[in-house]
Amino acid sequence: RVHYLRVEAVVSTQSTGRLRRMDNQDVNCFARHAYAEQESLRLKWYSNISTLEEMLCQHAQVDLNTELTPVPSKFRNILKELFVQQWECERATNRKLPFYNSIKSSFGAERYLNLPLTHQESRRVCQLRSSAHQLNIETGRYRKNRSNPLARMCRYCTTLDDDTLILMSEQPFFEPIIEDELHVLRTCPNYHDLRMGLSDTLKERIFREPAEVFASDTITEASRFLVRVFKRRFPRKYPKTKTSRIQLQAIHHDLQ
Repeated sequence: RVHYLRVEAVVSTQSTGRLRRMDNQDVNCFARHAYAEQESLRLKWYSNISTLEEMLCQHAQVDLNTELTPVPSKFRNILKELFVQQWECERATNRKLPFYNSIKSSFGAERYLNLPLTHQESRRVCQLRSSAHQLNIETGRYRKNRSNPLARMCRYCTTLDDDTLILMSEQPFFEPIIEDELHVLRTCPNYHDLRMGLSDTLKERIFREPAEVFASDTITEASRFLVRVFKRRFPRKYPKTKTSRIQLQAIHHDLQ
């Protein structure tokens, strides 16, 4: 995201400088007439650049009338500051990110992104951190009975009999075992054997401070553990096979 901000800062400063030069051109210039027409139409690109100009003037005290090309570093810092503010606000009010907020304390790129993990390992780590997975804590949000906590419970730790579950849910102080990220990492018996195979350091971090699980010295082991966990939780119903060209031709002839 920081790289995107740098590119946006350079493009924005070039755009604002271009607008200032267009304003100073001769009124009889063809390009000046085209610019004036687009300005009067308030096209989207012009409105966005105007908003950026106002933002720059407000937050960096830059006078665009005298400073034709705003300092890129100022623009970049402003964009980053506003982005971080928006990021903090959205993650604090998003009910889907309690686990993410517990392991992410400040804005910045995570170190594990630069480590030599496989695609599958990076994918599983990212899914768990951002709750972009198919555990019941997430999928239960989109079911018809999403207001019922039973939609998010762990099926490995609770009876599968629906009548029993309904009867239990009507009892006072009933608390279903929710299948969330911490439950999968710490206590779900479905992954007990996988958990026991972890190093003492990683097991201690899982139970003591989950944010430390993603540290550089344990992220590789943790990512492999997550790959095995998700593979067991979501097994393939059909094996992934490759159909040869000869087989495809045979199938085509059979259909004829």
